[in-house]
Amino acid sequence: MITVKLQLYKPTKCKEQRLFSIIREFTSCANWYLDKLQESRTTSRVKIHNGYYETARKSFRLLSANVQLALDKAIETQRAFLNKKGKKSVPKFKKQFACFRQDTFKIFDRYVQFNMPGRERVNIPFKVCNPNHKQFIKQQPKRSQLINKKGKWFLYVSYETDKPAIDGNINIIGVDLGVKKIVTVSNPEASVNVFFSGNKAIYTRNKYQRYRKQIQRAKDTGKAKRGYRALKRISGKEKNWIKDTNHKISKQIVNIAKQNKADIAIENLKGIRERIKATKKVRRMLHSWSFRQLISFLQYKSAMAGVRIVSVDPRHTSQRCPRCGHISKDNRKSQSAFKCSQCHYSVNADLVGSRNIALTALNLYGEGKRPSERAVMLLPMAEGKTLMASCLEAPSVRAG
Repeated sequence: MITVKLQLYKPTKCKEQRLFSIIREFTSCANWYLDKLQESRTTSRVKIHNGYYETARKSFRLLSANVQLALDKAIETQRAFLNKKGKKSVPKFKKQFACFRQDTFKIFDRYVQFNMPGRERVNIPFKVCNPNHKQFIKQQPKRSQLINKKGKWFLYVSYETDKPAIDGNINIIGVDLGVKKIVTVSNPEASVNVFFSGNKAIYTRNKYQRYRKQIQRAKDTGKAKRGYRALKRISGKEKNWIKDTNHKISKQIVNIAKQNKADIAIENLKGIRERIKATKKVRRMLHSWSFRQLISFLQYKSAMAGVRIVSVDPRHTSQRCPRCGHISKDNRKSQSAFKCSQCHYSVNADLVGSRNIALTALNLYGEGKRPSERAVMLLPMAEGKTLMASCLEAPSVRAG
């Protein structure tokens, strides 16, 4: 699945009123369903649909497909809330939006057509935000989400990508996300070992943070308007730098997969900010780094390159020994060191994470069976070559 971002050109006043009406009604319907889910203490779609669908159809000026999608969105959000650990607040949709099923909107060469209540249709021209996504426009979309951001209209369209056929010989590289090393790429055979260092990222983020503090002090002295413009300019530069870095990292990962004829295994991002513990400075960088943007770039670049990508549960990937499978907190000696307390296998901790992610993906491919003996037996052998790659610099190779 890949998401394509479209920016809608400024609609006429009449059309814009209809768009505002649909996102207002859809958001209200989704929040109404959230209240019913919390009152009923259930996330069963059948029970909520049977109990409240007719009331929702009468209460909100929406197509039946939109009402069903509002229920789906509410259930998805409520389940995520119930599964989340730690501090959490009762979910509520604050920003207005509307979801459309493939039978309620259609994308033509230059405009998108929305089906509206009352058998109305609204046609609005658009442009593709990312030129690399233009090839997907002619395909059949699955669904879309409409939002208004600072007076501009955007449509996020989901497309089903073709999945390459799985043959008997499966080669997988695991992608581990972190802070000191933004990304670590490795495979169970240890023939691929790539680090994308986070040192320059941390330095650059701290530099922008110092700029913000200096500008903030200037604002406090009375130069508020000038300081606000400077903060806005700094924020734009920082976002562009992150975006450029993520583009470069994702491109290199896909190239590594193509060179090794491998699939890509990534960790599910859910809860990554809670899982990683670090200092205050590193936490600031972690909470502001766009890991989801990085994964999004990786997904669409891999789809364009015909590389399969699979998401896996990252639990215990930093504590499990990739050689013997022993899981223990004692295995992780430090942020960068791993030594199994049972078989004494020792290796860089980031490599362990990426290899375990790859092994977890192999388990998925093997229908729950343990990965092939070939993948496990080769682990204790020489580490091969290790590639140290900076986000913004050309990679250099060194012996492992």
